Amino acid sequence: MDHRLKTLDHDWDLIIIGGGITGAGIFRLASQAGWSVLLVDQSDFSYGTSSRSSKMVHGGLRYLRNLQFNVTYESVRERERLVRDAKYLVTPLKFIFPLYEEYHTSQYKIGLSLSIYDLFAHKYAHGKISKDEVFRLNPALRKLGFRQSFYYYDALVDDARLVYRNIQEGINYGGTAINYTKVEKLLTTSSGSVCGVILRDNSSINSNQTQEVLADVVVNATGPWVDEIRKQLGVNPIIRKLRGSHLIFSLVKFPISNGFSIIHPDDRRSLFIIPWEGNTLIGTTDLDHSSNYENRAPEPFCTEQETSYLMRAANHFFPSYGLTEEDILATFSGIRPVINTGKSDPSKESRAHIILEENSLITITGGKLTTYYKMAKEVLLRIRARLKKDITQDLFNRPALDPLEERNVSAISKNEKNILLGRYGNQADQILINSDHKELEMIPGTNYLWAEVRWVVKNEQIIHLDDLLLRRLRIGLLTPQGGIGIFNRLKPIMMNELGWNEDKWTFEKRRYQNIWNSCYYLQLPQ
Repeated sequence: MDHRLKTLDHDWDLIIIGGGITGAGIFRLASQAGWSVLLVDQSDFSYGTSSRSSKMVHGGLRYLRNLQFNVTYESVRERERLVRDAKYLVTPLKFIFPLYEEYHTSQYKIGLSLSIYDLFAHKYAHGKISKDEVFRLNPALRKLGFRQSFYYYDALVDDARLVYRNIQEGINYGGTAINYTKVEKLLTTSSGSVCGVILRDNSSINSNQTQEVLADVVVNATGPWVDEIRKQLGVNPIIRKLRGSHLIFSLVKFPISNGFSIIHPDDRRSLFIIPWEGNTLIGTTDLDHSSNYENRAPEPFCTEQETSYLMRAANHFFPSYGLTEEDILATFSGIRPVINTGKSDPSKESRAHIILEENSLITITGGKLTTYYKMAKEVLLRIRARLKKDITQDLFNRPALDPLEERNVSAISKNEKNILLGRYGNQADQILINSDHKELEMIPGTNYLWAEVRWVVKNEQIIHLDDLLLRRLRIGLLTPQGGIGIFNRLKPIMMNELGWNEDKWTFEKRRYQNIWNSCYYLQLPQ
């Protein structure tokens, strides 16, 4: 039997299918509660939606237009909790909302929406900002037709790191998490109740080992793909897959000093432009994700039409930059797990979450990254009676991420230390203690230390090159050609820490470049 599955051969209190943010949140809380917990994902952790979000922890200001007050309230409250408890990983960002004559939007309505937004957060952090101040901070912003501008606050996050922080802390509490492990089949009792899973090792093309694993409760937290698990029970699908695509530019090509909430000039959809990880990101689209599309590439990708749509908005609001497709560093697309209510406009579908119990299988889906902790709490409360285990309210009063301690580290700057604390929590000092001095330097074009690369490769279940470059670290999104410029220095790290030989490195490099070219860069016309 394959060594990756041997240790899983015993009964569990809880098996969680899906290593995105929702599954990771459930895993951390259940492990913290002292339960015997197994988390599996058929690909890498955060491979799906949770590494391809809009990189914001936000209340969803646009949801107020759709009268989704409950979703907005829930999201704003969770945003405030994450800003407080995930310090340095979730960071506040000031947004400018410029109003133009073409919007035909009442300043009163905008001001009222922002007041409600802050009221939900129990704070006052919005208002009008003078024309002089707006253009002093952002001289390239379009002046033609400008009427007024407001400001408000949301927050930024590295979504994939938030996922792995939850997973790592769950492991620290005694849970077991394993990536590239596919649920081949649900196991059921004679009465039809789900009681476990058949797992298959998915870590290499040569692996075909399987293992039956039993559990008191199985949770389906696979986001947009929950119906693929649920169909084994013969139930009707509930998910409408919606694609959101984004473009990333170098901050040199597209400099901004704060976030922007904008309205697309063609269809009046809400978009955003934000500074993220030293670059500029614009998004997002909101389109139905068809099965025909999925057959065209190994992962979701930004289509030529979506690129043109986002470029149109960028150049409309910042015309003097003269942005072209050659200025795009990378693109990425994610699939939203939205509950299908049949609305003609995808953007008007609710972002509320849902919990189902079918043949003892618990399914959690919908929602958004910002509300993952609340969703995880609701799942634990739903299943605690079945496990006959008590949960004290104190568990839910603890922060989603442990408070970060201050440390005196002279080898790097205070800002660099804070970034490490945000990404790795209490493991940050171990990265520094176990690093060669030469590795305490930044990778060009990023705010990553070479020491992080070695730590991640050695300690964070890296199976493929894209696990490292697209998820644990975001080098493939932030540097030209997906990070090819660092390959010479990266190669010996991968070979030494993972035992790769020359053939394995060559295979992984080609595999990664194929993924990046087809799914994280510009699509050629069909």
